[in-house]
Amino acid sequence: MVLEKNKKEQREEKNRNSSEAVPENSREGHTVSDDVAGGGEGENKGAEERSQNHMQNVTISYAELEELKTLARERDDYLERLRRAVAEKMNLQNRIEKIRGKAGKEALREVGRRIVPIADGLARAVENAESTEGAEAICEGLRMTEQEFYDVLGELGIEPINALGEHFDPEYHDAVYQQHTREAEPNTVVNELKKGFLIAGELLRPSQVVVAVPPESDGSDNAPPGNAEGEENEGSR
Repeated sequence: MVLEKNKKEQREEKNRNSSEAVPENSREGHTVSDDVAGGGEGENKGAEERSQNHMQNVTISYAELEELKTLARERDDYLERLRRAVAEKMNLQNRIEKIRGKAGKEALREVGRRIVPIADGLARAVENAESTEGAEAICEGLRMTEQEFYDVLGELGIEPINALGEHFDPEYHDAVYQQHTREAEPNTVVNELKKGFLIAGELLRPSQVVVAVPPESDGSDNAPPGNAEGEENEGSR
């Protein structure tokens, strides 16, 4: 009997120890997940409060509003002035470039007008040397000099006009004489007295040329048909 009583007391003590080992959180119905949820709700509330603070309207006085409007107008005025200044500067630069280009072009034309007559003298010298006996070496030297002169003109953008054999063009040719001939088509350049030149594709000096025209007709060509028969009939009478 005593042994059974001791065993019964041991079982009761064991049950008491097991009930004491249960966490206080479990007995109170409080869990860790509840803590996490409670913390999240607190953070959301703080974010909402900050957002509301940012969305609050700012109140300024009428004088401050007028000052802001004045500053805005001054800003727009300065920006417009800046745009105009930039546009005027660009236009001025463009005008300066055009003036420089035009001045350089006119200066080059003036130089061209002064040096192209040298080509006339060289052409006459070559022609005289060709017609002189024993002047072959001189003629060859003159041809080389003439070619070097034309090379220099080419570096300056000055090119000769090839008029001989071409159809007469009053824009580039200056007709000095007319030559009656059947060997060339009418209104064709048959001789070149002075060579013309172009500078940068524009006329510098026209070519002085001789233009072919149809030959003049004699009296027999203009006689009406039948006259010869009438003269023969009168002779037979």
